[in-house]
Amino acid sequence: MFEVSDSDNNTRGQLFLLTSYMKSGNTWVRLFINQILRKRDNKNDLDINNFNVGNMSSSRIWIENILGIGLGELSHDEIDNLRPLAYSIATKKLTSSLYMKVHDAYSHTEKGQPLFPTHSVKGVLYIVRNPLDVATSLAHHSAKDLSDTITNLNDHNHSLCGSLTSLDSQLRQKVFSWSEHVESWLTQTQIPVYCVRYEDMKHDSFNIFRSIAHFLDLPYDKKSIEYAIETCSFKNLQQQEKDNGFKEKPSKAEFFFRKGIVGDWQNHLNEEQKDRIIEAHGKLMLQLGYLDSSGQPCVRHSSYLDTLNNRIISKNKIKG
Repeated sequence: MFEVSDSDNNTRGQLFLLTSYMKSGNTWVRLFINQILRKRDNKNDLDINNFNVGNMSSSRIWIENILGIGLGELSHDEIDNLRPLAYSIATKKLTSSLYMKVHDAYSHTEKGQPLFPTHSVKGVLYIVRNPLDVATSLAHHSAKDLSDTITNLNDHNHSLCGSLTSLDSQLRQKVFSWSEHVESWLTQTQIPVYCVRYEDMKHDSFNIFRSIAHFLDLPYDKKSIEYAIETCSFKNLQQQEKDNGFKEKPSKAEFFFRKGIVGDWQNHLNEEQKDRIIEAHGKLMLQLGYLDSSGQPCVRHSSYLDTLNNRIISKNKIKG
């Protein structure tokens, strides 16, 4: 838990949102950030059950603590109306950068306010993954049927923790369909957004993670990046979970760090399931390089992401 300073220090910290649809690599990025910071502070170990680079944006207890009120009697929409205030309060007097995990789509409250206030956020790192692999990984993660998982992936009204009969540790998060989630963040123009693909994080790790560190105002020298990538290798994460468990693993899931490979959907999705995803999200998949010109699944270069990210890169080039 970070602390909000009561001093009159004029040095204001910065809030970065680490945003993604579920099972797209968000936890991997958070662990990478943790290791960059530990390297900076001359700490050379990794404990997957003892890291914190920032709160989950939908944490009920965190928002209740910031606002100083209980939310148990409020509706989902009433709580959403209060969330922008919570982020504004929390970031007003930060003296160091905060990296907050987000699964919400970019949306507005009933009062017309952005859920995440523009003035409170310096930048958004958006992590995107092929929805064919997202569906496969998410089905295992939530221990749900693949067909049901795909239905949620394609559902405009899909949300997390939306129960009205129980108090979840997380507040409701409107995620919409996979395409709507991605587009909500990549097409909004209020907050600078830098988008990376999970597949590029796997296949071009050094360059992609270095660009992530640079965007997030973290050390991005060669040694720091290589150290963080090595200690956060999927093999190391799997071994730690095997030895000590992982506190973020859902109770019904066998493992949190299951495979993490690109293209695992081919081992699990049948033709009908694959076609349902492509029919719903084909246009965006083509733009992001997840379909070829004939509509077949692939991973190829995305000019769309180049155009999107060049707005950020051209203003703040990596040096050295």
